[in-house]
Amino acid sequence: MGNMITLKKFPEMTISMSNGLTSVFISAFGLSGSEFAKTEQEKKLVMYVLEKNQSVFGTGFVDFDIGNMPWNINNLEENRKFVLSVLNGMYDKKGWEKLSYSPDTQMLNRCINEFEKLIINMKSEDINIQEINDWLNNRERIDFIKNGFPLCDIHDVLSTIYGCQLCTDE
Repeated sequence: MGNMITLKKFPEMTISMSNGLTSVFISAFGLSGSEFAKTEQEKKLVMYVLEKNQSVFGTGFVDFDIGNMPWNINNLEENRKFVLSVLNGMYDKKGWEKLSYSPDTQMLNRCINEFEKLIINMKSEDINIQEINDWLNNRERIDFIKNGFPLCDIHDVLSTIYGCQLCTDE
């Protein structure tokens, strides 16, 4: 069993990852994204990916469609540029010194490249406003965001309503 990241319009571009590779991808995304995220919107995008925590939901249960990420449709190009910068940070191994292991760069870079293609090909009509609103309107998440997007004391990565991805993944 594994996980998939999709863009519904392009089923042939689905990213399939083993459970281990999924955890590495999410952790690397969180490390890079936590370093680059400055605005509330950027932090929401990072937090969404970090919440795909297999330690919480179980292995093989964190599939997602990028159209469900909390994009701001009025600033889609800025959001896209931010996510692409996070992916570049992943290529550059931003924050990897905080990991307790050394990721397989060949496998991870394949996933980063495929994710980048999905982000580049996504259009505003691919954004699922209802899913985004459901995610944003979660009472626990609203309170968490109001508390200023706390960082993990150990890993200096954005925490989520489920805790730190890196702490729960070790």
